[in-house]
Amino acid sequence: MICSKTFLISCLLLGLAAPCLGESDAGLPDPTRPAITETKPGEAASGTSAPGLILQSIILRKGLKSAAIISGQLVEVGQEINGSRLIRVTESEVTLAGPAGKETLRLIPAVEKKSISEKSTVKSMGSNSKRTAVRSEP
Repeated sequence: MICSKTFLISCLLLGLAAPCLGESDAGLPDPTRPAITETKPGEAASGTSAPGLILQSIILRKGLKSAAIISGQLVEVGQEINGSRLIRVTESEVTLAGPAGKETLRLIPAVEKKSISEKSTVKSMGSNSKRTAVRSEP
């Protein structure tokens, strides 16, 4: 009899507390959701962001228009953002054309791609290290 009373009281308390369990995070935004203002294809993306545009992501699509997320807005090639039109998208940068001329936004501004030759790799290893060359043939 005592066990059934304890069980009944526990169930009642849990039933009263259940609606409150999910309220602690109510109204908070999902931190993993990208800040994108969606636009329909062909519709210009308009926004009131800071004067300096920030390239956040690049979307390359075969057979469809490539796009970029610039200052939180999805912009396809041909669309405008802050008076500049997106005219080119590559794997690391986008080009915008506006009244002030062309502007290039880089995804990672401080990084430049450079090809490394085999000679420079061997030189950097030093003369005392063992050299092992691994080559794969197609």
